[in-house]
Amino acid sequence: MLATMLILTLFIALQGWAHSSAVTQAVQKLESHSQCQDLESFFWSETHQLILENTMGLDWQKLKAAFQNSEAERVQNLSYAFDLFQKHLTSSFFKLEKSQQLEIWSQLELGIDTSAQLGPLIKDLKNLMENLKQKNLKNCIQPFQAPRASVNLSEGAKKVMSVIYQSCEAVKLAPLDDQAAYMEGVSVIGDHSDGVGKVRKIASLPLVQKTHPYLRIQNNESGCFPVNDKPVIYDYGGKPSYRSAAGFEIDLFKNAGSGGRELGLDCSALVVASLGIQGLRLKPNEDMTARNTAAFGTATLIKSPDYFPCLDYVTIGKNEAPLLPGDIVTVQGHTLIIDETGQDPMGLSSVTNEKACSQISVDQMDFKVLHSSPGWGSVGIARMEGRDYLKTSTKMRAGILKYARNHCVLNFQNKILKPKYTDVSITRHGKTTECLGKSLTLNHQSCVRSCL
Repeated sequence: MLATMLILTLFIALQGWAHSSAVTQAVQKLESHSQCQDLESFFWSETHQLILENTMGLDWQKLKAAFQNSEAERVQNLSYAFDLFQKHLTSSFFKLEKSQQLEIWSQLELGIDTSAQLGPLIKDLKNLMENLKQKNLKNCIQPFQAPRASVNLSEGAKKVMSVIYQSCEAVKLAPLDDQAAYMEGVSVIGDHSDGVGKVRKIASLPLVQKTHPYLRIQNNESGCFPVNDKPVIYDYGGKPSYRSAAGFEIDLFKNAGSGGRELGLDCSALVVASLGIQGLRLKPNEDMTARNTAAFGTATLIKSPDYFPCLDYVTIGKNEAPLLPGDIVTVQGHTLIIDETGQDPMGLSSVTNEKACSQISVDQMDFKVLHSSPGWGSVGIARMEGRDYLKTSTKMRAGILKYARNHCVLNFQNKILKPKYTDVSITRHGKTTECLGKSLTLNHQSCVRSCL
């Protein structure tokens, strides 16, 4: 018994030493960047990594003390951030699941406040960081910029889809439509902790293997992830995993986020990962990193231009194109990427007068979507025929129709408008030079390198 207690005491002591050592190393790294104008970026990266690796729980006061003991004055001043965390987040932050901690930390870094709970802390942190900035400091982070002939978000989503199914053929299959058979073998086993989504599990692996529309065309070369044995399905709350907060590689085949035990991404995770894969920045001259993929969901994406200048709301009306490949369509609870558009995506060609605009239906629309959804048996990431998908989603159908009918009316009135609705948004990446940067990479992408 005594020996067991001694071993346990030694284990706790070693864990505490390891924890202390990690914090010390983070401070030392920040000291080496103390004369950089982008010290704030390094601060978020290092503290994010501490949360990512932490197994014993962090403490605001110990973190503050470690920063105060720094030899660099600017690092010492960063210690006041932990007073703000203590004030606004309290110790309850460390009682959350790690996925929740990482999401909050990423939101604080990006200045996202969709719940009205982080707003005061974000404001205080902004003031603190502004006071830390000094003139004549060197720029230690050189944003990656490379000229590109064409960059499209839908192509990024196709890359993610190819990797997650380990097949270049997956994106070439016809989009799922109302004639496609539903996948079988997945069951809902309960409610997600947010009280909105559902948790799913593979109840019958043989059934999933038999009916999944993309498993039958997987790449069987050596080195590929065995997706047939570990299928990827729709996972509400599922996010890409990553080893390093400062890194650019994400892993689609490691369970992360607040989802269930099955492998998979939710809708917003696919959109953010697709942006990163294409090197489409959220903010000018700031490359996305792997940690950004944990930051937000549809509540942010529905008004993303308010947070991210590289995205903008589309303009509708006379001579405008309200729907293009790569556009992001978001309603409360779901988001998708427009994959392809036909000659008349919004279904306006048969409308002859303004009054008839109210009669536009989804049957007249011509576009394809790529998203991660619980549709077609919780298949997850898939290409779908837009008109058929909209028939299964009340919110998305109402949102698209809202845009289409208002676009139609404005056409007849020879007017244009950039709407900012609260229940739906269509946003488009600007693809300007300052908004194009370094691309994220995917673990296991070598298996499908021929099509990436």
